[in-house]
Amino acid sequence: MEIFDAITECTLLPESGNMRISFSAESGAHTIELTPAAAAALVPGLLAQPRFDGAPTTTANAISPTGCAPFESLQGLCGLAFDLGDRFMHVAVPPNGIATIRQSLDIIELAYRNQKMPRMPG
Repeated sequence: MEIFDAITECTLLPESGNMRISFSAESGAHTIELTPAAAAALVPGLLAQPRFDGAPTTTANAISPTGCAPFESLQGLCGLAFDLGDRFMHVAVPPNGIATIRQSLDIIELAYRNQKMPRMPG
């Protein structure tokens, strides 16, 4: 087993749609290519963690997008596209999940209102 200590490249290859990822380790540099299906299967496992209400959030699953917009794919999939600066992260929302998303946003808004921290003007 190899333990990687840094990711030195993560690039989408337009000609194939594959993702090229380069790592560094004690033994040297290594590069792999993931198909879109492999990348899609890998990402949730890397980001998802068991839910523990009130637990601190780790950097592995906390992102701070610079913007958010709705999207609709050619296949009819709808959801939110989070602008991460140099790329977008698309999160699909099934039709039966819209009410849950609204409820979650209300809870988030209330939590921010109840915080005793100074806010950025906005």
